[in-house]
Amino acid sequence: MLSLGAVDAGLAQAPLTVNGIVDQGDYSDTSLFSVPSTAGYSYYVTLDGSPIPTDVNTVVAAQDFHLLVISRTNLTTLAVSNRVVRFIVEQAAYNHTERGYPVWTPYPPINATAAELVGAQLRVITPQVFPLGLEIPVVTWIEKPDGSAVRANAF
Repeated sequence: MLSLGAVDAGLAQAPLTVNGIVDQGDYSDTSLFSVPSTAGYSYYVTLDGSPIPTDVNTVVAAQDFHLLVISRTNLTTLAVSNRVVRFIVEQAAYNHTERGYPVWTPYPPINATAAELVGAQLRVITPQVFPLGLEIPVVTWIEKPDGSAVRANAF
């Protein structure tokens, strides 16, 4: 009978390591990692579904959720080891408020024609109370008399 603590040294697997990132890690602006290979193994490594090489530093600058999947086969025993590392690269300027969302720049406004705004009214929304010293958030809507939105931009 084999106990759980007994391991045949000839069948022990080399550690499957990733340098520079950890599972469920958060990184600001960029991350840098590598998957070191071990002699006697073949590797298949993907980052977000695209193959990447082992033993090379990989820089990830896209602000998003990322998935590193590593599959390794022992060439002698054909034993397979797998590892998944999930991580997020976020834009430092967001200060952790937009965790994992890609950067988005609003489209430039295209000024509406007068005909699009006939009968519309501007509704300005602000909080009734707000802490002293902070900028007051203001939301504006262009609405039809029935309260539905006018899908137009205007200055």
